[in-house]
Amino acid sequence: MEMSRKLFICLTLSLLGLAWATPVEAQRFRWWKDERFIRELSLTTDQSARIESVFQTAQPALRAQQRALSMLEDELSKLVQEAKVEEPELEHFAGKVEAARADLAKTRTMMIYRFRRILTLDQHVKLQKLFDEREKERHGKGRGENH
Repeated sequence: MEMSRKLFICLTLSLLGLAWATPVEAQRFRWWKDERFIRELSLTTDQSARIESVFQTAQPALRAQQRALSMLEDELSKLVQEAKVEEPELEHFAGKVEAARADLAKTRTMMIYRFRRILTLDQHVKLQKLFDEREKERHGKGRGENH
């Protein structure tokens, strides 16, 4: 019982690490449709279709939450620039911005969790390695390195 609890905690932390550490761009990348990822993960057609369904289902909420966050951030920036509101009012508004940011992160995390539940443990481990490689390639090319 104790071992399964530890495994669950490790997997949960791993998932959250992937969600938080993976750049937003990489989360938007449809890796389940990429030939290299499909091949290296041995992703089945059913798995790919199920992940696409999760992705499509989450998109309206993610877009709406991103728009709402963006508008709140713009308003917060305006309030800070103008410096006309009292601190408690600004603090309250900043709380609204952070709550919107948290809602967006939660929706994204749940989408990634649903992806994870479709994958086997082995596929999940390989996926993390593929993302790491992809990130290294992207950073290397951005700095003029040849890879």
